[in-house]
Amino acid sequence: MAARSQPIPTATDHAVSSTDSAPSTLVDVLRNRASAESLRTAYTFLGNGDADETDVCYADLDRRARAIAARLQAEYPAGERILLLLSTGPEYVAAFFGCLYAGLIAVPAYPPRRNQSLDRIESIVADAQPVAALTTASSLSQLAALAAETPGFEHLHWHAVEEIGDEAADRWRAPTVVPESLAFLQYTSGSTRAPRGVMVSHRNVLHNAEISAQMFQLSPADVGVTWLPLYHDFGLIGGILQPLCIGFPVVLLSPMTFLHRPLRWLQSISRYGATLSGSPPFALDHCVRRIRPDERDGLDLSTWKALALGGEPIHPEVLDRFVEAFGPYGFRREALCTGYGLAEATLFFSAVAPGTAPTVATVDSMALEQHRAIPEPAESSEGKPLVACGRTVEGQRLAIVEASTGERCADGEVGEVWIAGPSVAQGYWNRPDESAEVFGAHLSDGDGPYLKTGDLGFMHDGDLYISGRLKDLIVIRGRNHYPQDVEWTAKQSHPALADGAGAAFSVERDGEERLVIAHEIGRSWLGDSVSEIVWAIRGAIAEHHDLEVEEVVLVHPGSLPRTSSGKIRRQASRRAMLEGALRTWTGRVRRSPVAAART
Repeated sequence: MAARSQPIPTATDHAVSSTDSAPSTLVDVLRNRASAESLRTAYTFLGNGDADETDVCYADLDRRARAIAARLQAEYPAGERILLLLSTGPEYVAAFFGCLYAGLIAVPAYPPRRNQSLDRIESIVADAQPVAALTTASSLSQLAALAAETPGFEHLHWHAVEEIGDEAADRWRAPTVVPESLAFLQYTSGSTRAPRGVMVSHRNVLHNAEISAQMFQLSPADVGVTWLPLYHDFGLIGGILQPLCIGFPVVLLSPMTFLHRPLRWLQSISRYGATLSGSPPFALDHCVRRIRPDERDGLDLSTWKALALGGEPIHPEVLDRFVEAFGPYGFRREALCTGYGLAEATLFFSAVAPGTAPTVATVDSMALEQHRAIPEPAESSEGKPLVACGRTVEGQRLAIVEASTGERCADGEVGEVWIAGPSVAQGYWNRPDESAEVFGAHLSDGDGPYLKTGDLGFMHDGDLYISGRLKDLIVIRGRNHYPQDVEWTAKQSHPALADGAGAAFSVERDGEERLVIAHEIGRSWLGDSVSEIVWAIRGAIAEHHDLEVEEVVLVHPGSLPRTSSGKIRRQASRRAMLEGALRTWTGRVRRSPVAAART
């Protein structure tokens, strides 16, 4: 798989279509491409050095998938679950398709890092009950030893992907796989509850690739770049599966490479003439903060037609800062494709199309607390700006619903977002009652079934807007407050506070709900007065939200509970605070000379 077969085509190069017939499973897709476009590069994996790259063509991937599948078929019956514990690289993709080629259900995860909690992986193993785990030879002995000491892991059989030789490919038997067959279990991030295994079928992935191609105007002539982790739906589906279905190549960096040196992301887009890349919004601010102006020289982002944004609340200021910083290097505001999706809907449900910059609607913040979206002038001090998540395509259905009654909301009324369509997954693994409740909802007039997303939103001028999470709503003295808004205000109040590292929630004190803010101190800060930070948070929230903060808890970097995708888990943070389990900061905090110089 390491041989470089041919250069990655740029957006202007001709790309050959895979086949005239429509494949019905992911196995069909890869088999067809391996037959019709055998030597065409599917994926390029970048290492730490600029010249360190590994290409994988369709034929290489097909051969490795057949070899791994043959080994698995010899030991496990179809339908069993296989845990994937690998970092971003050719082995991950080969292992994933090896499971599909064997008629087994892949369970994407990640190898635990040293001193990292195993709680999430333990919960996945307990829920999915995999029979085996695939990893790399370098990680095998360490993970097997770790598993031997972890309850629930005793039954797992361990396999190193590299130790399965290509000669096994000749023993592969095509599995009985149909469009409705499960391809993998995508475990949810667990931001509001324990991770659930979303049952994603081959049909779900192929349909979501089809609608994503429409929303983002994609074709085999495109080129993608991604750093998103492959165990997460955005990275696996958006970075691996959808490009395969549509037929365009992708360049992959590891998530740690991006976090430590975000310049590599933009350099890769520039170097390969990429047209598509996606990320959560925090990545844009990460680039603005960490890439110095002198490091931007030589970037050419003019080929980048679609920056797919989703996965967390999107603030207009973040978009503005990124456009201001990288517009001089060819990036266009019209490439900002803000969207909405979730694991239960495979990946994307709606998006702003390339070439049309996302609309920002300013609504009355007080009315929003009463679940009404009333337009305000953009310059209004009482207005709250919200970024549009665009529109879906034909065949998908959307309803904004009053969750307690099942009544459909009118335009401008805030309710729970319910969606339907072929991309909606089959339910949660081994949770029939919860699956029926979440995936089988009906409106009061009987229309359905719909997926209840748990997100709050409204429609305005044909676009979907997301205003918050239903289960995270803070209700104080009869008023609704969206925690992400309160957290944003807290972060802006003082530069000592880390980006995207706060949790707002309520606790009961003296029979009333009171507001608590838990926030991490930034790593580049060493000493100003703690009381100054606390009073800055209190003052900002009082001014912008008319709320009194009962308690501010400042904690060490990395202390707040997070999901697998890095989101703060508010309810877990609340429990940790009440149990005294947070590493609270008691020292002084001042800005470091290095951070000051970069700013």
